[in-house]
Amino acid sequence: MNFAEKILRFFTSVLCPTPRASHREDLIAGELVEFAETRGLAYRCDDKNNVIVYKPATGKYVGSSIPVILQAHTDMICVPAAADFSAGVEAYYSSENRLTGRSAVTGEKTSLGADDGIGVAAIMAVLDDSAGEIVHPPLVAIFTAEEECGLTGARDVSAEDVVGIAPGLDFERTAFINLDDGRFGQFSVGCAGSANVTVKIPADRTGLTPRQGFFRFELAVCGLLGGHSGLLIHERRGNANILLCSAVQKLLRANVDLRVLGFGPCGDASNAIPSAASVYAAVPAEREETLRKAAVDIESIFKQTYREIDGGVRLEIRECGDLSGGAPFAAGTIRRVTTLAEEIDDGPISYSAAMPDLVETSSNLGIIRDEGDYIAMVCMVRSSIDAERERIVEEIARKAESYNAKCEVGSRSPGWAYKEKSALRDLFLNKYKELFGEAATAFPVHAGLECGHFAEKFRNFSGMDFISCGPTTTEIHSVNETLHTDTVEKFGKLLIEVLRSLY
Repeated sequence: MNFAEKILRFFTSVLCPTPRASHREDLIAGELVEFAETRGLAYRCDDKNNVIVYKPATGKYVGSSIPVILQAHTDMICVPAAADFSAGVEAYYSSENRLTGRSAVTGEKTSLGADDGIGVAAIMAVLDDSAGEIVHPPLVAIFTAEEECGLTGARDVSAEDVVGIAPGLDFERTAFINLDDGRFGQFSVGCAGSANVTVKIPADRTGLTPRQGFFRFELAVCGLLGGHSGLLIHERRGNANILLCSAVQKLLRANVDLRVLGFGPCGDASNAIPSAASVYAAVPAEREETLRKAAVDIESIFKQTYREIDGGVRLEIRECGDLSGGAPFAAGTIRRVTTLAEEIDDGPISYSAAMPDLVETSSNLGIIRDEGDYIAMVCMVRSSIDAERERIVEEIARKAESYNAKCEVGSRSPGWAYKEKSALRDLFLNKYKELFGEAATAFPVHAGLECGHFAEKFRNFSGMDFISCGPTTTEIHSVNETLHTDTVEKFGKLLIEVLRSLY
């Protein structure tokens, strides 16, 4: 079995069958602990399910005190076509030599979790080399939890645990290799910082639940591509939450007497562009035909607007029959929610002056959900400039206040600054050219990478050098997530060659 096959074996046999949504990493942490124990490797596991493993040097590096750090995150974004994702995912090879995912409960297609399960699997493949065939310096592996919900795992990793995993290590000139970049041949050497912002709009209800004499339905925006809110934000894909709010606004102005009874699934994560969103509603039975005609017109507007980007968008009316639950939301509440959703900046806000194709600042309305007393709207704001990120956060707070809503700022993650000179970057670029006969690239990326937290955490080690790399994954944070297995083999060759060429 070659190295790439070993990576894929760990991915399909360990990562894919193990439920590992953010905040549910206890099972995968347990798998990693057992993995280390059975191989006699030193490890530490903290109460946040971050796991650190140490493997001694091999080959020419035996006796060296300068370690290399390999790092990946264990959690994944679970974006199912159906709402229930309670049992995790399983994976299979398709005839097109791709991996795809399915919900173990519903059989519906869902996100695969190669982001960043394939990075975890690659580190496991290196650690599993008991014969010393892979030549590497002293190796510290860091498996972090809760990356997808604000990089809080990386934030909470103890620097003392990393430095103290083995005696006598010198981290001053350490190569820190993050394996969470899904574009093989395009290495990341800087990233944006981010902030999660939750707007809480008071929810008032009025009257009785419409029953007899009413047409009850689910109004759903669907058919959008969705995807990563950092890596794909420049494509200006349709945001289902915003389009749903726009549709509701238009129906409130139409002659249909719309009553909104509740929210369906409206996004799964703040860092994923939502591909579908819905509300449950009712109109007087005599207004059903008017409703359907208005929906056709609204869908036509959406298709025209996104014909070049997200032309599959649909606005569906799905009859529900009787709907249990409380009274409908007051019209004022729904107007505040939908108007605020349309007014908050979404998508790219500004671009880098130094790199005009690189988004500098963006915002994504990733989630809308009913919390009983209030309706929550959760945004992720990203920027490579901390002051600009905070300006957008403050702007959201001001707009929220004007609608009698509260604004809470959750986890923040620091950016990772680009270095003019980087020996690690040069090594990756040179080895890529030697192995594959073509040039790779290395640029900052408009996405959150844990390197930002670790660069800050290890700032006293001024010589520590960082890079992010990985095999190609496309359509991450969506049900169309695909791992391009042909790049796994190339990635494996590059990683092995870099490890044997450090220092």
